[in-house]
Amino acid sequence: MSQDSFYMFDGSVKKLPCTVQSYVFSNLNQTASENVFTGHNGEFNEVLWFYARTGSNQINACVAYNYLEGTWWTGSLTRTTWIDREIYDNPIATYYDATATANNETILGLTNGASTVYIQEQGNDADGQPMTAYIKSGDVQIAQGDEFAFVSRLIPDVQNQSGTLNLDFEFMRYPNDTSPVSKNTNFTSTTNKIDMRGRGRSFNANVVSNTAVTAWRLGTMRFEIQPDGRR
Repeated sequence: MSQDSFYMFDGSVKKLPCTVQSYVFSNLNQTASENVFTGHNGEFNEVLWFYARTGSNQINACVAYNYLEGTWWTGSLTRTTWIDREIYDNPIATYYDATATANNETILGLTNGASTVYIQEQGNDADGQPMTAYIKSGDVQIAQGDEFAFVSRLIPDVQNQSGTLNLDFEFMRYPNDTSPVSKNTNFTSTTNKIDMRGRGRSFNANVVSNTAVTAWRLGTMRFEIQPDGRR
């Protein structure tokens, strides 16, 4: 990870194509770049970079690359060290809080500043609290956005789902539309289809979970779309 791109080495240095490059580097705090570090999550074929976003001098974000699938994701996971599973069954990471104090034993002359050790990739919550997770699509359109599309039905295909998932749509009439029409629905593992009505030159879909009992893995999302006849 450089100051504006990602690179790989396979005998020679090559720039790594990144679908979230603009998002990451336009929000990167360059003055805190010395805090950036990398971790490896071998179970999921991922390399993770932890960095500080603009407005923070401490690490508060991460970006990950799946080198097997060639995909990227971003998040707000705050960690200051990371080690992949080797001796232990799960990756181990720490988070340093400059305002916290150790409470596991009595320490004379104790000052603020303590690290919490986390066992990663265990459970479906954030240390007992709900963990918000989402997958958002890019813009979907008909004929390169020349015609309005009418969406009438959604057919979910989600693996290992427990709990309820929320689905948020944004329908846009024009590329620079500042007031997209929002539609919201939800579904469970027994939902076969969702009938709906939405129109726009383009739309995007966002699958969201924000409860502690929810687990899921997205397979595919199918939409019934037809031209609306308007331009």
